[in-house]
Amino acid sequence: MEIKAIARNVRMSPRKVRLLATVVKHTNVADTLIRLQHIDRAASLPIAKLIASAAANAMQVHKIAATALTIKNITVDGAGAFKRFNPVSRGAAHAYKKRNSHITVVLEG
Repeated sequence: MEIKAIARNVRMSPRKVRLLATVVKHTNVADTLIRLQHIDRAASLPIAKLIASAAANAMQVHKIAATALTIKNITVDGAGAFKRFNPVSRGAAHAYKKRNSHITVVLEG
């Protein structure tokens, strides 16, 4: 049985979130939540919250314990980016983007 949870518009670059997504793929949910507490990356908090939310959904709807769940797939896609401008000399401006992410977790139990 597959349980799916999605976090949209996470205020973090997809490239940074994908680094942790590859670490937690195909692992046990209970072990992953403990491991993410000790990883010193900013992306560990939104990924941990999403996995915990998916595990809570599995427990409420399908009566499956978190110890019996594994992460089947986790994908990180780019979301819309905020465009900002930095003023520079001679009245010009340099543009840069503040990127966002959509994170999707599929659990199997």
